[in-house]
Amino acid sequence: MTSPIDITPYHLQIVQDILRRYLPSGFCVWVFGSRATWATRYSSDLDIAVQGANKLDFDTRLAIDIAFDESELPYIVDIIDLNDIDAKFKQIVDKEKIPLHIDNTK
Repeated sequence: MTSPIDITPYHLQIVQDILRRYLPSGFCVWVFGSRATWATRYSSDLDIAVQGANKLDFDTRLAIDIAFDESELPYIVDIIDLNDIDAKFKQIVDKEKIPLHIDNTK
């Protein structure tokens, strides 16, 4: 299986498992930045954008951040809520975002 983004299939599974566990139903997920454009370096982080009908609440965001920090992923994961950024930054994300499919129906 080839990953749609520049991470290993094993790491992709970890990312999907964490998001499936903590992200509320109905949220869409995308990867953007160097791992979406396949321009990574050894120290590149993983930029993830999420969007639902409402902003991601603080407790859920914290749980996701902790899960990523405690995971086996060898890089930092940054979560961006598209409901919580300005229009200019959203345009940048929209230009390079790649859908990340998770089944988070609960």
